[in-house]
Amino acid sequence: MPAWVVDFADGSREMRELLGGKGSGIAEMTRANHRNAAGLLQRSIAIAPDSAPTHNNLGIALSALGKKDEAIDSFRRAVALDPNLADAHANLGRLLQDKNKLDEAVLSLRQAAALKPDDPTVIGKLGTAQFAQDQLGEAAESFRRALALNPNMGEAENYLGLIRRAEGNLPEAIEHYRRAIAYRPDFGSAHFNLGVAQLLSGDFANGWREYEWR
Repeated sequence: MPAWVVDFADGSREMRELLGGKGSGIAEMTRANHRNAAGLLQRSIAIAPDSAPTHNNLGIALSALGKKDEAIDSFRRAVALDPNLADAHANLGRLLQDKNKLDEAVLSLRQAAALKPDDPTVIGKLGTAQFAQDQLGEAAESFRRALALNPNMGEAENYLGLIRRAEGNLPEAIEHYRRAIAYRPDFGSAHFNLGVAQLLSGDFANGWREYEWR
């Protein structure tokens, strides 16, 4: 879920009303009325074009409307204006990964993780981008960091299982999948991956049961 930022400190009265009042861009975003939010945020930017949080929020609204390229432009503008705006780096990285621009995604998410070193969601997302880039060692480190901050991240355990399987370590892969399922009993991908690992290990009875889990 993208993070949005509210910043009224430097805006005019009109801008603060556009961003923060009843029927404002932020209020419309919280009601998931992204079309209205985008219009109000664009008006805010016309008043204060150098507000990085407003560009970040506009990017979120545009992304929700399916305007991914425009959203990326907004997030790029946000981080250009404020290189320390971690949420904008994270949002940019997520969209770049969705667009399969993995080199840029890893860079953006690494910056976000450096700015938010205690955020397991951001660090876990960095891990998924690194995994997609076949940077398995770096991905494993990111997932371990995320789990140290939040031990209940089943997705991170599932990815660690995939990494261990790729390394040929089936017993550890199986343990990671089992932990993922313990956190999320309905985690279909983890059940499937567990089944594959068990079949590869020769545990056919359990393997077929997990493989066919629905």
